[in-house]
Amino acid sequence: MDRCTACGKCVEACPRNLFKIVSLSQKVFVRCANTQKGALIAKKCAVGCIACRKCVKTCPFEAIQVVDNLAVIDPDKCTNCALCAKACPKKSIEDTVPPECRKVAYIQDTCTGTGKCQEKCPVKAIDGSDDERRVVNPNCVGCEACAKVCQSMLGLTVSISLNIVKIMQDRHWIGGKNTCLRIF
Repeated sequence: MDRCTACGKCVEACPRNLFKIVSLSQKVFVRCANTQKGALIAKKCAVGCIACRKCVKTCPFEAIQVVDNLAVIDPDKCTNCALCAKACPKKSIEDTVPPECRKVAYIQDTCTGTGKCQEKCPVKAIDGSDDERRVVNPNCVGCEACAKVCQSMLGLTVSISLNIVKIMQDRHWIGGKNTCLRIF
């Protein structure tokens, strides 16, 4: 993989069309392009998509559809949250972002407390109510759905976590050792 130049020769040479080139910005992708049905694909490819549609049902951004027995991820809609990869029973969808480098949301002091971020979060990672300060729990997948509806614009930020779990709560940071050296 380190020597790949994305020339496309492997894609052209494969008689079964099992390869495809994906953008480096796409961190979640389907590992096998075989479109055979369930039992047939299971015999030929350990990570072949069985078209169970669990990824489609799990994706809160409607970024996946199953076409010809194969999950297809729309890179324009995909936020690289990896919920689909977690839902896939065959591990056909791969998440290439190390857990310590995944984006995490942070609630800032400028939060206006509308609760729209909490309503929009597909994984229920924002806790709190109108009377108390909202906090982001470890379920956050960094999908940025909350940031898109933030009324104060600066009340919530989503960025790569340099601490494994870093949550601002009562103006104190709770977190771990800096471990992420790779910036995506």
